[in-house]
This record gives sequence, C-alpha cells and structure tokens, in this order.
Amino acid sequence: MTGSPSAQGGISNETRSGWATSELEPAQANTHADPRAEVVYGETAGLRPQPNDPGSVADLQTAREMIADISERNPNVYSARPNPQNPIEMVMWRDAVQASRAAQQWDLPADVRHFFLNQAGVGPPWPTWSYGRSPYATFGPFVNVGGGDVPRGGWTYIYIYRGVR
Repeated sequence: MTGSPSAQGGISNETRSGWATSELEPAQANTHADPRAEVVYGETAGLRPQPNDPGSVADLQTAREMIADISERNPNVYSARPNPQNPIEMVMWRDAVQASRAAQQWDLPADVRHFFLNQAGVGPPWPTWSYGRSPYATFGPFVNVGGGDVPRGGWTYIYIYRGVR
C-alpha cells in the first residue's frame, strides 16, 4: 500500500521509495568489501533527503559521492557496513555503493580532503580546524534520523572543505 505506514518504524512506503536512489540489483549491492562505500555508509546512513524535495535526493547523493572521493585521501573517517537482514540499512548501503562507483569519475581538486556534518543550531556551525574558511561545497538540509555524532533533526548540512589541515 503506497503512502501508508509500513511495519518499519511507521515510515510510509512512499517515503522509503524516495530514499532508494540506486538502480543496483540486490546481488550488486551486497555487503562486499568496498572501502569507499563503507565510509559513505558509516558517515551518512542516518541521513535522508527532505520529504517531497527531489533536489534534496540528488544533493544528498552528490555529497555522498564527494565523501567517497575524499575518503581516498583522508583516513580520518568512520566506516561501517549494514546489517544485511535490515532492509532500510540495505537501501542506504545501495546508495553508498552507487556513490562509491560514481566517485571513480570525480576529479575533485587534490586539496579537497575534509567534510563536516552539522545539525543547524546545535553545536559549532563549522569545524574549529576550518579556521573560518568558507566551504568548497555545502549540501542540505537533510533529515538526520540518528546515528553518529550529529544530533537527530531536520536541518543537517554537509560541508566539504579544501586545504585546511
């Protein structure tokens, strides 16, 4: 029943279908070792696009692709793999795998090597190590449903930085 609450946390099927941005077959999206996908999953699995905003879906996936690319030159990242028995985690994993694959085509400047996630109005608005520099790119807001250091909420941003450390 599209649009009705599912058995998984009261999230409607319509909303959940908007989270899946990948067209990967289940066999392609298994939990095989992919270091970039593990970073993308570990850092962004709790993030969701804003409801009813197709641009938010694309922005989140672009931010994930940049994070995948950055992970190759910055080892200070969090990596994780999903529980293969959890269908929501597997949707997030498929998006992480897609971002990892797309990152192979990225040509970000070599000094773009940091990212920062922030819930607007909670904690510092930028990392202390940025020394007040403007981000290279900013994505969001997204909905953070939990996990990681960033509090839950509907105003989570991803900032991409270059040459700060």
